[in-house]
Amino acid sequence: MSTFNKHTKAVTGVGFALGTAKGGKQVVGISSSEDGIGYGFTYQNETGQVTEFYKYDGHKGALTGCAVHPISYLGIFASKDGSFSCHDLAEVI
Repeated sequence: MSTFNKHTKAVTGVGFALGTAKGGKQVVGISSSEDGIGYGFTYQNETGQVTEFYKYDGHKGALTGCAVHPISYLGIFASKDGSFSCHDLAEVI
């Protein structure tokens, strides 16, 4: 079992995609939180290691949810400020 505990307030969403990126097969995930921060992380199947690779704090309000496209590593964060943002996670993994 692995944990990812970067958020300081309640988690509002988690999204995952399975694929091949740098270093081989891995699970790519994002999480959103009431702290207004979205994180990107990878989970290595073989080792169980969770590694942060992305942090986004560009919204003015708490994040209300997130999603990851299952094959393209496009991540989306939605915010209480009425906006959403799209992120090409393949560029930063």
